[in-house]
Amino acid sequence: MHAEELVGARYRLDTRLAGGVMGEVWRAVDIRLDLAVAVKLLHTGVSAGEEFRARFESEARTLAGLDAPSVATVRDHGVEETPEGTRYYLVLELVDGRPLAGLGILPFGETARVLADAAEGLQAAHEAGIVHGGLAPAEVLITADGDVKLIGFGADRVAAYSAPELFGDPDPTPSADIYALGAIGFACLTGTPPFGSGDPAAVEHGHLNQPPPALPEDVPEALAEAVYRALRKEPADRWLTAHSFGAACRTVATAKPAVVEQAVAAPEPAPEPEAVDKPEPTAIEAHVPDETVADTRPPAPADEPARRRRRAPVLVLAALVALIALAAAFVLPRLMDDGDPGTAGAAPSSGAPSDAASSSPGVAPTEEDDGAPGSADDRPGTPAGTTTGAESSGAAPLVEVPDLVGKQMSEAPEVLEAEGFESHEGISERSGEWIAACEIWAQTPEAGARVEAGTKVVYRYAPTLFGDCATRA
Repeated sequence: MHAEELVGARYRLDTRLAGGVMGEVWRAVDIRLDLAVAVKLLHTGVSAGEEFRARFESEARTLAGLDAPSVATVRDHGVEETPEGTRYYLVLELVDGRPLAGLGILPFGETARVLADAAEGLQAAHEAGIVHGGLAPAEVLITADGDVKLIGFGADRVAAYSAPELFGDPDPTPSADIYALGAIGFACLTGTPPFGSGDPAAVEHGHLNQPPPALPEDVPEALAEAVYRALRKEPADRWLTAHSFGAACRTVATAKPAVVEQAVAAPEPAPEPEAVDKPEPTAIEAHVPDETVADTRPPAPADEPARRRRRAPVLVLAALVALIALAAAFVLPRLMDDGDPGTAGAAPSSGAPSDAASSSPGVAPTEEDDGAPGSADDRPGTPAGTTTGAESSGAAPLVEVPDLVGKQMSEAPEVLEAEGFESHEGISERSGEWIAACEIWAQTPEAGARVEAGTKVVYRYAPTLFGDCATRA
């Protein structure tokens, strides 16, 4: 095979994209439609006999009929005679994307999303009676828009991602595809497959006899358990279907982690707050959802890696500080009202000018009372219609900053501009916690603050390796 060669009297080969024991994949041009395509050519030595031909044509028709966004579309197939022998070929959509093999470690949310999308593609194939058989990071492409595309059905098996039962060389099964996808997930989270990819004997020994190494401690528990379950040695102990594996990963990908706001202490000196009944702190732990069908399998094997239950003492402390600050904010004004002769509702001083008293009915003026925040104008009891000093002096009105945390980065400009904040900036930055890709996790000024309308709002959002957050819904 060489460039410019015509396959099936229609597809002109252009650039060789990949090759293996079974065949080669070329970038080609459909000369009838002037369309770029991918052509998979099987070596003549591995494609012989009527039985193989019948199986090839059946699987090609089945793949062409799959309605699965995560599977590269089969456009055509054929068989032709060449000087070297009978040649079988598949014509597929040319996916403009990058293989997972070159992307390294992915954020947790992106890993969960890729696994979920790939699992749905596998489920569609399995329901149609097709097993991938050679799933590895090189066969999972990510497009510029972040879409997942599975390619290489029937590709050569890669030992680093092979299920234990395949080392005895039987035909692959759907469960073997699930194991391979679990190994891909492990590589996305750690940068390497569970048992390495070096010495073949060591890799095989690991798949057959060793539990997978522990994942990093900061990997979300539900995602770690989903991957570990896919990597169990016995097919019957794994996820029953690719769909159930994908559903567990989808739960992680779409989860909204709790946002804990740091409390700000009340100004000193602060009065002793009244007793406040504090609710008992609760811990919410995400679990992998159960199968959609009854699962009578045994519990997880004892050799599965143990993961420490992470505690959150900092969150509890922050909650206590927040309660104290809230109590102080509630009690302090009341104490001030009881002891301050300038509080709303107090009788006017006998020496106060009568015109000053009439300008603010029910409020005794003081030398410091200029309408600033925290003055009598802001305290309970200020009559309706009373204007503050800032408003009466012509200063710019204050506007409340909207809450952006938890929203997608693409939503922020519209939300801010609707409230009059024309100046804003988004910064792609990783948080110390797990945050879904493109989700806003911090902002300045904080939500609820009252600032001038021209104030610039800066928000930080979790980065994505795929696509553009500005256009991602």
